[in-house]
Amino acid sequence: MNSLAIDTSTNILSIALKWGENYLETTCMIGLKHCETLMPLIKNLLDRASISPKKLDLVICSAGPGSFTGLRIGMATSKGLALGIGCPLVSVSSLDMHVFSLNFFDGLVVPVIDARKKRLYTALYIKGRRITDYLDIEENELFKMVEKYEHILFTGPDACLFKSSVDGRKYFLDPGYNTGKGFYLIKLGIEKYNRVGPDRAEQGPLYVRKSDAEILHRKKENCE
Repeated sequence: MNSLAIDTSTNILSIALKWGENYLETTCMIGLKHCETLMPLIKNLLDRASISPKKLDLVICSAGPGSFTGLRIGMATSKGLALGIGCPLVSVSSLDMHVFSLNFFDGLVVPVIDARKKRLYTALYIKGRRITDYLDIEENELFKMVEKYEHILFTGPDACLFKSSVDGRKYFLDPGYNTGKGFYLIKLGIEKYNRVGPDRAEQGPLYVRKSDAEILHRKKENCE
């Protein structure tokens, strides 16, 4: 299955392509400049593989949580590609993507994405199985949740926020925490498509938290 995966959930932009048994991935640290960077990188990746967009069988994108702007751009681009090509679209949680290769860890795996305003997007996993909802919480709340576990591994693009807590006995840091995960996104996307089929047309990003504009609008409504 020829598949293109797009992750714009954080400042690590990752695009991956699988065709036959071949695989290519492009990853770059771009801040949040997804809008001007995404399409040229997709074209470059397809050109390197000599694959026409029309030969894609599946488009996969990260659903979030993560950057509001990045997720909107990634989802809109993915939907546009899938619609134009006439192929299905599948979205995958960015937190699930970051823990995909860590089933070997004997303990709790905690992916971390900086949610700004001193908050984090996260969830707790054991042997690849998510045991909590997707969360938007403060750092001290997270430590209260994980302190009962014997071993905790932090991963995800912002796991470095916990470097000062890493002691090699209870708290550990995934060495590949800030690398692109396009290959894992492809694996999860194909697996999800085979299991439940494509996303619904109206399906959007997994925000977890409302945007500042939505929060402000809700406050205004409550004051009226």
